[in-house]
Amino acid sequence: MTASGLPKEALEKLGGVRVGLRSDLEVTRQISGGGRVQYVVHDPVSFENSLFDAHEYRVLSAIDARCRLADVLQRLVEAGVLDDEDRESFYDFILLQHQRRLLRLPIADGHRTWERAKRRREQNRKISPFRKIMYWRVPIWNPDHFLEKTMPYVGWIFGRYGIALWCALMAFAWWASSGRLWEMLTSAPSLLELENLGVLWVTLIVLKVFHEFGHAYACRYLGGSVPEMGLAFVLGAPCAYVDASSAWKLSNPWHRIGISMGGMFAESFLAAIALIVWVGAEEGIVRTVAQNVVVLATAVTVLFNINPLMKFDGYYVLTDLIREPNMRARSSNELGRLGRKLLKLPVPAAGARARIHLAYGVGAFVYKILLSVGIVTTVVLGWPLVGAMLGVVFAWMMLGQPVLRCVRWLWRSPETREIRWKARSLGLAMVTVGPALALAAIPVGLEVDVPGIVVSEGGERVLRAPIAGFVRAVPVVVGGAVGAGGVVVELEAPDLERKLWNARGELDANRQQRLAAEGTDPVAAKIASERERRHAEIVASLEQRIASTTVRSPLRGTVTRWARPDLLGSYVQIGDPLVVVEGEERRVEAWIPARDIERSRINTAEQAEVRYLRDLVLRHDATVIEIDPVADRGDVPDLLTSHAGGPIRLETIDGAEQAERAYVRLLLDPHEMPPEPSLGMAVRVRFTGRLESLGEWMFRQAVGFTQQWRLSGSR
Repeated sequence: MTASGLPKEALEKLGGVRVGLRSDLEVTRQISGGGRVQYVVHDPVSFENSLFDAHEYRVLSAIDARCRLADVLQRLVEAGVLDDEDRESFYDFILLQHQRRLLRLPIADGHRTWERAKRRREQNRKISPFRKIMYWRVPIWNPDHFLEKTMPYVGWIFGRYGIALWCALMAFAWWASSGRLWEMLTSAPSLLELENLGVLWVTLIVLKVFHEFGHAYACRYLGGSVPEMGLAFVLGAPCAYVDASSAWKLSNPWHRIGISMGGMFAESFLAAIALIVWVGAEEGIVRTVAQNVVVLATAVTVLFNINPLMKFDGYYVLTDLIREPNMRARSSNELGRLGRKLLKLPVPAAGARARIHLAYGVGAFVYKILLSVGIVTTVVLGWPLVGAMLGVVFAWMMLGQPVLRCVRWLWRSPETREIRWKARSLGLAMVTVGPALALAAIPVGLEVDVPGIVVSEGGERVLRAPIAGFVRAVPVVVGGAVGAGGVVVELEAPDLERKLWNARGELDANRQQRLAAEGTDPVAAKIASERERRHAEIVASLEQRIASTTVRSPLRGTVTRWARPDLLGSYVQIGDPLVVVEGEERRVEAWIPARDIERSRINTAEQAEVRYLRDLVLRHDATVIEIDPVADRGDVPDLLTSHAGGPIRLETIDGAEQAERAYVRLLLDPHEMPPEPSLGMAVRVRFTGRLESLGEWMFRQAVGFTQQWRLSGSR
């Protein structure tokens, strides 16, 4: 066997074959950074590039369809290009170019062959529905003429003056935002809230239009052409795209790198301006849009554009830096070679950069899996059903389709004929075990929704003065009823009101100073802005303290006594007692199945949402303050059982009615209560379920069903 993996007899037969180079191939001569001459052969059909050094290209250019391969080899030996010992490596080289589809075979029925190839290309252009969800291109127009007309106005941005302007803008944006970037990062998760999704979506579209025009203008500026521009739907979100593939014709690799970086270069201009706007803008739609621009430009650039593990801008920058075109395809071939080697099949000789290709292929695959899991996890936390559907799509695209192609090859490829039983056994295992593991790994985060009722908890509560001041009014009498949030005492604090008046004056003065300095003196404007911020915090603190002069009852109950007989008109210090209220405090008692509390991992201080069944629109937040340590089936309130029309079903065990499963009692403290909540009012309590894999959820369901079945059998 030779390095190609074919028998020597097969290689000898190749000597009588006549092949030629395809006439539509385009060749560009380039000089690398070290002065080494290399040739890039571009395939206009597959848009793939193949790199050859000077020696390899001389062998490639010697191939002539009028001569047998044995004659071509003999002429190369006579010319001193090859030696007699290079016969096998020559045929290996020919087979490799055949795999790259660079050779033209002398077939008599060429017309039919061309028609079959054309049909195959049309079938390949048909995009499956799953792939359309991931990425789908729709060409719209040829922007080359428009770019040529507008180049005098825009092209300078990609020259030395534009780069100098970019550096100055980046430095100013960094200086203006120094000390506040952490504020932006900590508030970034709020951008995924439902009310911001429309702004986020539109911002992404505008950013990507800037990005693609950056590629287009950079390509025209450096001597290329842009024959196509259109829409690209990425996960359903419309973005722009341009065809800048003419960059491969440029002999200077730094020009090609400049075209690859042109999109991020243009996008960063917009991001820097948005960062400056975010620093100076007040809270509102302008500041929100600016934050959207900055976060999207940063996150998308890091995760996709500049990342060489994704086939976007960073990938092409890397391939030009290391002079390795088609690195993704070669990495896939190297992974296939490794698979053949593990199956003990004949494999072609390893290339000079086989380890680099293998490492890149593994890294790109792992990164795509991790990125997909991260996206699905983020979506599942906000929209469980959408996240689950997206997880299925990702699992099919990332794992399902590659596994099916591998199984098809194992099942019927001529290469696996000698180990057919082993190959088919492995294929069956991949079909059965692989999808099950992929589905089991899908993250799910289902919500837990349980029944509950309003209960009462009594107790005496002493209401104390939150600030020092004079008691101006006491609108309640001893023995009188007071509702939750009802006013019991009104205080007066003249010192606080005077401080608030002065602080508001300082705030207005600093605001006028900032407005006057903006545009003329950035340093003075920044100092005034910092003073304005500090005085705004002082004003907010004073307003909050003055608002606390109205003392309200935190619970529903009865006023039992005043703390002192001469309370009205007296001066009180912070913490002095004012009135005493005997309360009928309302709580919410929820009952959750034991297996659900295990899944959701609810703890004390956990937040929940309470919905009142008499008014489903009314919703209040609540905090878990107590969890019973033991689950029980007999202590469920009658109001929640099926006898009273509740959701918890009962069954008779040893003559006594009990709940069909074990429940855990939770006691929650609502942050608010509806007016006059009646005892026993039915509610629903919703907890956000913790994220878990689909396999873990199915396992718990199976265990719960088995336990129920065993209990029913024992009775």
